[in-house]
This record gives sequence, structure tokens and C-alpha cells, in this order.
Amino acid sequence: MATRADVAERAGVSASTVSYVLNGQRSISEGTKARVMKAIHELSYRPHLAAGLLAGGKGRAIAMLIPGGEKGITSSAVEYINGATRTATDNGYHLILWPNELEKLDEIAALSNSGFIVGVLLMEIKMIDQRVEFLSDADIPMTLIGRTKTPSSFNFVDRDFDGAAEIAINYLVELDHSNIALINSARFKNISKYGVDFRFRQAIISSAKKAKISLTHFYYDNEANTGELALRQIVSTSPNTTAIIALNDLTVIGLINSGTKNGLSFPKDLSVLSLSTSPSQVEMTVPEISTISPPAWEMGAKAVEILLKNIEGGSTSIKQELWAGDLIVRGTTGKARVGKIAFPRLEN
Repeated sequence: MATRADVAERAGVSASTVSYVLNGQRSISEGTKARVMKAIHELSYRPHLAAGLLAGGKGRAIAMLIPGGEKGITSSAVEYINGATRTATDNGYHLILWPNELEKLDEIAALSNSGFIVGVLLMEIKMIDQRVEFLSDADIPMTLIGRTKTPSSFNFVDRDFDGAAEIAINYLVELDHSNIALINSARFKNISKYGVDFRFRQAIISSAKKAKISLTHFYYDNEANTGELALRQIVSTSPNTTAIIALNDLTVIGLINSGTKNGLSFPKDLSVLSLSTSPSQVEMTVPEISTISPPAWEMGAKAVEILLKNIEGGSTSIKQELWAGDLIVRGTTGKARVGKIAFPRLEN
């Protein structure tokens, strides 16, 4: 395992200079800092957090409050985490993954007050989010990946829901689709609505209205085993549907795999466009899923950049960025079929 002395030797500086680069106690030239960071990466050096604090340095750890629970972390969440981790490491910080339960926030506050944690990244934002209020009241630097109902006072990166919805609807209209089903998360009905569920629903409704197309709503838990149920209900209750826009990444995988197994042809019989499937998931179906997914890695990285500017530069200006995502056409979208869908095996 590489030591601080090894980094110093590789970079051609003293061990104390390496310490100053990592703890920010002294101003170091950009050239020297770049050499030290390059050596750190080449040697895979990992500084010890507690040692730095005991030596009188400031904390170099960021807590990332992550979605979890019994179902674990989704693939799309992992992309945000990877981008955030890489950028934190590149800047000499550690990223600590932390469960996002409200009752754990006192621990975050205690660690922040001790200097161990210098800032927080917060995911899975609700329209009314007690975690945001708590961290703001505690004066803990934070950046949100998502946004609340009234986000004007907070740093955030988030989806450009209106932009992504417009791309999705316009694309499907160009393919002559006029009857579209929207699959959203069942948690939408929770009184503390998640921003992504609520804002995307509103954006899709608005874009569909402008395009004068029919939109039908379906809500399911985001699990692969809800895919077949979703497909059966759409076929039986909305047989004129020619395309599906899905917010649930796991449901859409189950839906396509179920349909393919039972003889349904995508996109000949039904087109499917996902708004949240990560790059690591698109090959889990045959054919592969057409997507307008968030650039999650880049958004996680940007969230850290914004947070560090706040921490290191003492910036008081609010930074807010929206990312629509790019349309990537794969095998599940095509021209709308003519007539009702006829697929009796799914109707049973």
C-alpha cells in the first residue's frame, strides 16, 4: 500500500507539501497540486481520514445520503455515486455513503460539527423533504441531486423534466404514436411525493397536451416482477396503446422480457421508451431499450464540484443545473402499429 512518502517522491515534493494539498491548510500552486494529485492516482494512495484530523487538518470527507432500504441501491443510483466518488477522490476528498433515514441526521450533524464531515450530497429528494430542512437549519453545506417544491435557496443538479418530456413526446409523435401509456412509480401516491415522480408526470402531461395525444397513467412498484402485470393491464384496459413511456427502470425490463417471452414483438406491436434506464441496464432486454436517461455519472460529478466550491471557496451564490439527457434510439421504438393490439395470451 502506497504511503504519503511514496506520493511525495513520485511528485518530486516534500511529504508536508502532499499534506498541504490534501488538507488545504496552505496555498499550493496549481502546477504542484496537479503533480501531487497525479501521483496519488498513479499510486492509488488513500489518505487516512482520522490521521488528518488528529494532525490538526480539516476534514476531507463528504457524506452522500443514498437511497437504500431492503431493496438496495438501484443501478441508476450507482451511476450518480460513481461520478460523485471519482470527483471527490480527484479533489482529495473521501465520499462516505450514508443511509438516508431521517433519524440518522443527528449523526451527520455531530460529525459535521466535529469537522469530520465537511458537506453532504443528498439524493432521492421529495417535494417536501425534512432532510433538506434539517441540514439547512444545521448550516451544513449541501448539494441536492434533485430538488424540493421550492428549491430557490439550495444548490442542486436535477433532470430537466420539461426538456426530457418534450424530447420523448415529439419523438413518438414523429413515429405516428397518438395513444401513449405512462408508467410511473406507485410511490407517487405518497403524500411526500418524490420530485422525480411528480415533476416527470406533470411534464409528460403538459407535452402530451401540446401534441394533442392521448395519455393513460399506470402506477407500479419499481420491480422487475411488476413488468408483466403492467403489460397485461395496458393490453386489457388500453388496447389502443401503441407506445409506453416508462419512469420505472426495473418495471420496464420485466415488461419487455415478459412480452418477448410470450411472443410480443417490440417495436412492431408496442414501442417502449425509458426515461430512467442506466447504460448498464439497456442490454438486459431483447431488443435493447431505447432511452432518454439522465447523464447520472456527470450529474454526480457536478454535484460534488458545486459542493466543493461552496466548502473551499466559501461561495454564497446558489448553483443550480438541469440535465435533460439524450435520446438514444435502440430496438424498442419504431413506427406505431395500426389498430388495436391483439395478444390473447397476455389477456388471460
